[in-house]
Amino acid sequence: MKKLLFLVLAFALVAPLAAAEAPAVSTSSLPAPHLGTLSQEAFLAVLGNLKVGVPDPVQAQVAPCPMSVSCTSTIGLCAINENCTVRDLGSCCAADGEFLCCVNGQHIKVQSCPCSGTGCPSAEITLSCS
Repeated sequence: MKKLLFLVLAFALVAPLAAAEAPAVSTSSLPAPHLGTLSQEAFLAVLGNLKVGVPDPVQAQVAPCPMSVSCTSTIGLCAINENCTVRDLGSCCAADGEFLCCVNGQHIKVQSCPCSGTGCPSAEITLSCS
């Protein structure tokens, strides 16, 4: 009985020392689970362990879309002045809760040309992508 007690005591003293000297296990050497075979719960657990997640959405400021207007009048003739200006709205603009966007990295260009004549709008406004 004394020998057993001595062995248990010796093991209790030596075991922590052996554990401290054991090589650390690298998590990079563990095989990654195949995500296609995991259940939804297991997949979410893997994501939780990785400390990753979906970021909160960021509200981007989008310029309002101007209305297209042409130099027309029911009262008289309208003329378009050649002193046009062009401004860049970016790739998207918002109109009545809808978004208008250009593709392939193009930007919305707003061309404004002053109108002259009786009953004419102040400017002809056209939108294009370029």
